[in-house]
Amino acid sequence: MLIKLEGLPFYADFNRKYKISKRKVWEPVTTSVFKEFIKSSRGFVDVGANFGYFSVLASKLSNAQVFAFEPDSDNFKLLQRNIEMNKCQKIEAFQLAVSNKKDKVYLYKHPNTMKHSLVPYWKRAGKLKQQVSGVTLDSFLSDHEIDLIKIDVEGSETRVMQGMSSIIAQYKPRLIFEFCPKFLKHAGGTSYIREIAQEYQFIYAILDRKSQIREIKPDELCEKTYSKTKYSKENIVFTDRRLDISVL
Repeated sequence: MLIKLEGLPFYADFNRKYKISKRKVWEPVTTSVFKEFIKSSRGFVDVGANFGYFSVLASKLSNAQVFAFEPDSDNFKLLQRNIEMNKCQKIEAFQLAVSNKKDKVYLYKHPNTMKHSLVPYWKRAGKLKQQVSGVTLDSFLSDHEIDLIKIDVEGSETRVMQGMSSIIAQYKPRLIFEFCPKFLKHAGGTSYIREIAQEYQFIYAILDRKSQIREIKPDELCEKTYSKTKYSKENIVFTDRRLDISVL
């Protein structure tokens, strides 16, 4: 179906119909932070691009070179269609899974196309899977300057970060990623993410469904912290510049 987000047309599947039609904005607080970051970006990586919302938005709002990664074949077709429809010239799209090694991996396909993962985190996950090629950002983008990365891979965020350690060391890109300890425990846990957090001056947690953003400490990025709240996941931001939360 055809929808509009941020004034731009997108093709999306029916699994997203209710969320989008009710809110008219995709992840509103995260989008506000992203729009602020992308203005000055020269190289943006969208890991788990899905139907291409953040990639297309980046292309329209900045001069950044955009690298979009989406391993699922159906989602990748939507991504390509949305890039073409919005006439985005600065996006390079790849049907690849980003991880911590270059190898063939299985993508476990969830009934909700937003929730496909390299991690079999739900019951009956092995019922439908697709073999895809895996890459690391360090090897695949070694010749590019990257200053902003968005990661939404349903539990494989730790592996993605392990495969981009050189990029972090060289460019220290701002990071926006989904954080769900319940999923992450199946693929490396949260300790590496806390290590990376120590390198940044500011860390923010975003709960889009409540339109909330708050500053947190690295040691809060653990399963114990999230087991004490009713929210199982949030989007996390790593940056060296303080955000003006009052305007988000």
